[in-house]
Amino acid sequence: MKRGPIVFLMAVVLTGICGTPVQAFNQPPLNLGLTDILDGGVPGVGTFFTEYVQAYESDTFKDQNGDDIPGQPDIGVLLSMNQLVHVYKHKILGAHIGVDVLLPVVSISGNGIPTNPGLLGDLTVGPFLQWLDEGDSGDIPDSKEQVFAIGPALHYFFSDKFSAGLKTQWESSAENRPEGNRTTLRFTYLF
Repeated sequence: MKRGPIVFLMAVVLTGICGTPVQAFNQPPLNLGLTDILDGGVPGVGTFFTEYVQAYESDTFKDQNGDDIPGQPDIGVLLSMNQLVHVYKHKILGAHIGVDVLLPVVSISGNGIPTNPGLLGDLTVGPFLQWLDEGDSGDIPDSKEQVFAIGPALHYFFSDKFSAGLKTQWESSAENRPEGNRTTLRFTYLF
């Protein structure tokens, strides 16, 4: 018998024996308002570059009942999300065809949690269909995380080709996640 399948089987068994449960949170950067009310609404046919700069900080972690978790680790996240979108004039089923390219750069720092010094995230490339875009909203099945956030947002169009937006959100009523403040700066340029 070859050694490869035996080594693989031993690795699986040892992983199952040595594994221990851990507590984890869906850490930012999640799309909790990164793209704001303009999400899914690109300005039309053409090529667009959008830069999102987002800062998130929290010193409060909540459990499944919304109560503080002891220890109070601090967390700070600085995100630079780079997005390049091309929307074609061609349509399928009444929707414009498009391609989206995303490259995040994320720095995570904190007290009592693993951190990174500032790393490139995964390059994401994908096609999409863009309808002029109503839908049903609702709960995500089996999600144990929740948060409520509120705050002001401004968006200004400097020209037909350049716009900028700034918003901040204060979170409350969190369960199974950090609770903090999120500020996002967004620049969009049409080529």
